[in-house]
Amino acid sequence: LSTVQAKAIELEFGINYMWLLNGEDPKWFDKYSRLLPSERWLLKQSSPVEYPSLATMVEIPLTLAVLFFQRQLLRLQAMLFSAGLESHEVVGNLVGWQSSISRRLQRDWIELKEALPIRSSEKAMFSGLARGVVPGDQMKQWQTARYYFMDVIVLGEETRPSMEAAELGFDIDQVWIDEHCAQLHKEWEQLWVLCEGALNEAEQSLLDQQTLRNK
Repeated sequence: LSTVQAKAIELEFGINYMWLLNGEDPKWFDKYSRLLPSERWLLKQSSPVEYPSLATMVEIPLTLAVLFFQRQLLRLQAMLFSAGLESHEVVGNLVGWQSSISRRLQRDWIELKEALPIRSSEKAMFSGLARGVVPGDQMKQWQTARYYFMDVIVLGEETRPSMEAAELGFDIDQVWIDEHCAQLHKEWEQLWVLCEGALNEAEQSLLDQQTLRNK
């Protein structure tokens, strides 16, 4: 058995390739074993599979989505500043997005709860959580939120995380996700066009000034 074959078996079946080659324990590959302790801790504690909850399936993905957009907004702002456009009105639009994106995504979460209301009783939910079983309607709501907050930060041609849901057997409202992603992406594209226009104007103005100086 070659090393390549052993590693392929490990990937497919979870059997430690070193056990296959040399008999070294452990036999079964621990999915966290090659990560740093801090990385293992983060993945384990925030795992929606090991601990399905409002925190792991809604609050953490929502927070990460907010941070993603805020990072993008800071990059756009830096580009405008470097072009001497710190006083341009589009900077105000960026600042407005920075202050409102969290509220915007929170509003989407509220709308989702209205679109997918929970019929199970609170007692049934907590009883299920204690046994590691989440009622189906609650899980659908959480899974839809989780995939929405992941999908919404996929702005290019990259495969959206929600595309895996059907294969994994997760029940989500794909139509709701698609519609709300499309709306936010449309607003984001409009903001991007404004920034691009301002940068192009600044570049053209600089070229015009250089042309005048060279005359």
